This record gives sequence, structure tokens and C-alpha cells, in this order.
Amino acid sequence: MCDARWPADDAGRRASLSAATAVGRAAYGNKPVEICFKPKGSTKWSRMAQVTTTASGTFSKKFTAQQDGTWKAVHSAPDSRHPVGTSTEDYVDVY
Repeated sequence: MCDARWPADDAGRRASLSAATAVGRAAYGNKPVEICFKPKGSTKWSRMAQVTTTASGTFSKKFTAQQDGTWKAVHSAPDSRHPVGTSTEDYVDVY
């Protein structure tokens, strides 16, 4: 499914990924979301974590920046009100 968006931090420091999820007007509550990473220069996405949204559709996950690359979140459990969806991609440049 790994095919997020948060502010980048300095190398070795923690960055937090958080978002509200919704499709149309229905919150994506109590559902799994995969956090995916693609290193700079690669074409392969890797699942870094799976989190569960709150009842209101929010989630948060902390990571330590190790290398340059692109992050995104994927709604990984479609149902009749929520198709599989992918967030915008966010590039993190580690100094």
C-alpha cells in the first residue's frame, strides 16, 4: 500500500507526522494508516509504521530523521465510505 506531511527537523532529531483524515465529509476514524518512506534516488516505497486513527480521524507518529527522502501516509483499509487514499508527498532534506 505504501505508494504525510510534517515539518522537517535537523538530522537525528525527532519529527512528528500528524494529520486529520477524511474522505468527502466522513472522518476516517479508527482505521489503519500506513506511514511510507522512499529514500532520495530510490523508486521503492517502504512501510515505516502503521498507526490507527482516532475516532475523529486524526493520527500522529514520531520519527527520527536519518536520511533525505519522501514521506506519505496511505489509508490502507478501504470500506464503503472510504476508498484507499494517499496523502500528498513531503520531501525531507536531512542536513
